[in-house]
Amino acid sequence: MRNIIIIGISLVLLTAGTALAGKPQPEPTPEAVCSSIINAKCIRCHYKTRICNALGTKSVRKWGKSIRFMVRQGAKLTEDEQNKVVECLSSLPKGSQVVCD
Repeated sequence: MRNIIIIGISLVLLTAGTALAGKPQPEPTPEAVCSSIINAKCIRCHYKTRICNALGTKSVRKWGKSIRFMVRQGAKLTEDEQNKVVECLSSLPKGSQVVCD
């Protein structure tokens, strides 16, 4: 009888663990992706204050030009990362917590 109870409990725990593990994770927000890229790639050479101070002052075109220049200087960003950062930075208001934390 004890073995049946242990097996039953094990099956319940296994089923619950499998259900939780199989649950799809929510997609990160564009802001979270932007912050992650900036923290991983941009602050290797810049303090966040430099990026923060530029928020709200550049268009998509100007951010794109700045990011392409940084890549030519050695920044390691994929094309997709460049596009995401340009889109994000050009849409954030001055002082945004995404960058200025």
